[in-house]
Formats: sequence, C-alpha cells, structure tokens
Amino acid sequence: MTLRILTRLMLAVVVLVAGQRLAAVQAYDALPLDAGHAAPEPPAAPAALTDPSVQPASAVAMPGAIGHDPWYGGVEFGITRFVHANGIFALTDDEVGASFRPFLGYENPRGLGMRGDLYFAGAESVATLAADASRFGLDPDAFSLNIDLYRRLRLDDFDLLLGAGSRIAAFGFDYGDGREDRWSGAGPSLFAEGRQLYYATPCSEWSVIGGGRLAYLVGEADYVGIDGYDDVGTTMTTGMAYLGFEYRREWSRGDFLFQFKGETQVWRVEGSLKLGLDTTGFLVGANW
Repeated sequence: MTLRILTRLMLAVVVLVAGQRLAAVQAYDALPLDAGHAAPEPPAAPAALTDPSVQPASAVAMPGAIGHDPWYGGVEFGITRFVHANGIFALTDDEVGASFRPFLGYENPRGLGMRGDLYFAGAESVATLAADASRFGLDPDAFSLNIDLYRRLRLDDFDLLLGAGSRIAAFGFDYGDGREDRWSGAGPSLFAEGRQLYYATPCSEWSVIGGGRLAYLVGEADYVGIDGYDDVGTTMTTGMAYLGFEYRREWSRGDFLFQFKGETQVWRVEGSLKLGLDTTGFLVGANW
C-alpha cells in the first residue's frame, strides 16, 4: 500500500516537472529576439538569374546573347594559305600568310542584331609557271567588309543565327615589278551560324560552332601595267564556311570568349579565275 502511494507520488512529480519544462520552453520561444540572442539566419536564397555576376553559364549565349550584355566585339587571328591556279601559274602549297579580322556588334533582347567586321589577309608567296616550272615571287592579298543584320533563334541548347547584309571584297596579286592584278566588287550576302552547347558549368560553357556565308558582288577587274585592261567590268561570287569550338567564361561585368576554328573561303571571278583561302585560327572577344 505504501509502495503504491510512493509510486503514484513519483509519477505525479515527474509529470509536474515535465509540464513545467515544456511551459518554460514555450515561454522562451515567445520572447522577442534581441541582438545578443539572435537566431541563426537561414541560408541565403540563390540570387536571381537577372544578376549577371551569378548568372549560370547556361543563360549566356553567343556574342550579343539575348537579354545579356548587348554589346560584343573582338578580333580573330589566323594562319592562312592562299590557293590559286589559272593555267599560267600556280601558287605553291607550302607558302602561308596571316589573316586578321576585327568585329563589333549589338543585339537587343529580342535577338535582333547588327554587326560589322573587316577582314585582311596577305602572304609573301612563290608561284610556279606552268610552261617551264620556273618560280617567281608573287604576293597575294585579300580584303572584305561586311555590314550585317540578323535574327537569333533559340532551340533548347542550340542557337541559330540567320541574317543578310552588304559585302565589299577585293583580292589581287602583286608581282613586285610594278605589275598588279586586282579584282573587287560589292553586293548582298546571306549567312547562317549555329552553336550547339555540349558542356556547361555554373560560370562557363563549351560549344561546337559552325556557319557559312554566300555573296554575289558586282565590280571590276584592274590589270595594272597591261594597256587596255584597266577597270574591266566583272562579277564575283564569294563563299565561306567554318567549323570549330568555343569556350565562354562569365565575369561580373561581361563574358570572355575564345574560339578555335578552321575556315575555308572560295572567291570566284566571272569566268574561271578562282582564289581559295584556308585558315586555321583563333578568336578572342568579349560581351559587355
């Protein structure tokens, strides 16, 4: 009997103490927080995608990406081999030159853009006469200016750029003895470019890139040093295709861009005259 009473008293004490502890905890939780007892702050939420300093690389597109850093520009350097044979002489295959292409553009948030680029290429080469296989010095060069309007389309991880523009182009041969042959023209061009994303991190992207351009030009041929062949009217078509890889790195104030690619151009004058330019080079650029 006495043991049963003691057991009930102990159980009552335990229940009473537990109730007091629970009430104390509830009262403490209800107290206002002060500077000396501030609760730990929850982890910061990820920054909005509109903050370019933390925007993941997957939100960054090609130069002039939609909704991100509308201005873009850079320069491309290449090792260029001139290819030409006309039945009278041919450029040797083992001679190469250099090419240089600066560019600048702007693209609005809807993917409509405008850009321009200059292209210079030249070499100190050697030609071989078809008649007797003798060699002589011959310096080829090429120049072009493109002013383009385009629209960029997004298909998941693929960017497609379609556009048209105006093109001025010229190329020629300097014989080194006062004689020079030159062909030039101007006209419309059409082009398309693509970019396929294949690997991305929170701040960088790796992609495969490719594209091409066709132009039809009206101009003239000028054979300096040959009487009666100055400013002869002619037409010229030019074609270009390239394929390569692109690396893009995001920074707080813009994006850094690096491309490595191979490019082939064919410039054909009315008749049978044709010049080829095969280039392996790299591009360095930025968005801001």
